[in-house]
Amino acid sequence: MGQESRGHTLHVPARGPVLGGRGVPDNRGRSRLRAYHRARAREAGQGTLRFRGDGRGRILSRDRTALLVIGGDAPPFSAIEGRLPEFSFICAADSGLDALRSWGLRPDLVVGDMDSVSDPSILADYPDVLTFPRDKDELDTEIGLRELRSRGFGRIVMAGGGGGRLDHLLALRSLLERPSGPDEWICRSERVVRIDEPARFSVSPGSIVSVFPLAAGASGMHSEGLKWPLDGLSWDASRFGVSNVAAKGEILIDPGQRPVFAILPL
Repeated sequence: MGQESRGHTLHVPARGPVLGGRGVPDNRGRSRLRAYHRARAREAGQGTLRFRGDGRGRILSRDRTALLVIGGDAPPFSAIEGRLPEFSFICAADSGLDALRSWGLRPDLVVGDMDSVSDPSILADYPDVLTFPRDKDELDTEIGLRELRSRGFGRIVMAGGGGGRLDHLLALRSLLERPSGPDEWICRSERVVRIDEPARFSVSPGSIVSVFPLAAGASGMHSEGLKWPLDGLSWDASRFGVSNVAAKGEILIDPGQRPVFAILPL
């Protein structure tokens, strides 16, 4: 049955047998998908997708990238330092300010209820601070995301959020479901990337790469450079591909019909 996918008609074959949680696509299905994915792979990394929506009818430019640092265990500064030229704006959500100060970075904006900042008196040093009551319907992280999207940032890289309460961790993962959620989440030793379009990643051969669907599931996926290809797989929200392995120094992941997210090493 044909399914429309961003202007292309994709004929998705039936899923093959599952071995150890991984689907094994049949050769016929992979050949039918190959031409479609070759075209999409050529677009990956070429900057062809320059705009995105925020789920509220606004068009955001991907050329504008912001860094949102949140509370919880922060990644090492080495994971951020080399990427600083990417960020045209830095926002701290609550105790994310403490992480930024430890890195020697000054945020352009601070948001939150400030109940976790180590020394609230330091807030006077920052000209743009948005303070909210502790009893509210949003996480400080949500406020930061909303504020950055409202300022037109088309790509948001979130850093921090590790450790602490499990409910907070699950809430942060749920934010990946939203069009206005983070595009990337940098944790202490790994990063999570939401993939809406074909994307290439540089990794060390032998690295662990895991891929998960969002709530709507995943189908029509394609990969290059992974030991176990994603081609021909169809997942509902309960399926996933854990502990795949990068066979090369560069991998490509095409999410197919719907966004997925991948967990990659820093």
